[in-house]
Amino acid sequence: MDVTRSRCTVRLYYDCQYISLTLKYIDYFSRMFSVVPQQLRYYIVALQDVLPYVTATFTTVNYVDPAPEACKNINFPHLYVELIHFV
Repeated sequence: MDVTRSRCTVRLYYDCQYISLTLKYIDYFSRMFSVVPQQLRYYIVALQDVLPYVTATFTTVNYVDPAPEACKNINFPHLYVELIHFV
């Protein structure tokens, strides 16, 4: 990593190639990457609700209601539509 003379751009080198990023983008990426582990935790928790739903959807021809205690962050009607078009 090398900061340019203007101090507004950073160059990331790999062998003889590099990409230039402004400090604004570096700040954006650093914040974005802190969100990724939290989202991964949410997906892992939701997985226990999604797998039984997917199995039930593939074994029936009618809409399947999610379990009452299922994760509220999952859009099950949209997931159902996507699964029906997948088959």
